[in-house]
Amino acid sequence: MVKRLEDEGKIERIPIDKRTVRKAIEIAERDLRAAEMNLAISNEWTYNIAYNAVLSAGRALMFARGYRPKGGEGHVSVKEFLGYHLSRDEVAVFDRMRRKRHMATYDVSSIITHTDAESAIAMARTLVDTIKGILADDGFLS
Repeated sequence: MVKRLEDEGKIERIPIDKRTVRKAIEIAERDLRAAEMNLAISNEWTYNIAYNAVLSAGRALMFARGYRPKGGEGHVSVKEFLGYHLSRDEVAVFDRMRRKRHMATYDVSSIITHTDAESAIAMARTLVDTIKGILADDGFLS
C-alpha cells in the first residue's frame, strides 16, 4: 500500500490543503492549454508540457491524500503512488509518457513525432480528467 512508499522514503506526509490541490490542478490545466498551443512549434516541448500536465495532476492527487514526493526520483514516486488510485492501464500510459519524455530530454533529441505529440495531449487530457473526477468526488473541486 501507500505505506510502503512512505517507509521507503519515496513519499512523505503533509497537511491536506485544498488550495494546494486546486493550484496543482490549475497548473495541469494551464499546461494542457500550453501543450495545445505549442503543437505547431515543437513536438518535443509539446510532449514535455503534456507530460507535465499529468505529473501536476498526479501531484494534486497525492496532496489530496496528504502526501508529496520525497527524494530524487519524484516522478517515479508519483507514478508508484498513482498505481494505488488509477487503473493499471492508466498508470502504464503515464509511465510510457514519463520514460519517453526522459529519453527525449536527456538521451536522444528529435525522437518525438508530431503524432506522438498529438497523442500525448489526448492521453494527458484523459488522465487529468480522470484525476479531476476523483478529486471532485472527494470534494476538492467544485
